[in-house]
Amino acid sequence: MEKQQLCNQAEITGPFYNLKDAAEYCGYSPDHFRHLATEHQVPRCGPNRNRFAASTLNTWMSTPNCFKIKAFTNKRSLKKLEV
Repeated sequence: MEKQQLCNQAEITGPFYNLKDAAEYCGYSPDHFRHLATEHQVPRCGPNRNRFAASTLNTWMSTPNCFKIKAFTNKRSLKKLEV
């Protein structure tokens, strides 16, 4: 199931922004936006997957948790050490 369906977004529409412009559009620095976009799996568009659609960014900014990846939990058990 695609992220657009999860967030009730019917269709992706432009304008389309590169990473730097998308970061400015959302009010973040490019480095922080890159981190957030990766963490939240914000869909990328274009033949090289290097563009962000304004409609997707608007949905992400209004409901960021619909794009959030569930955190990986490490289920290692602790071993008791005897000294």
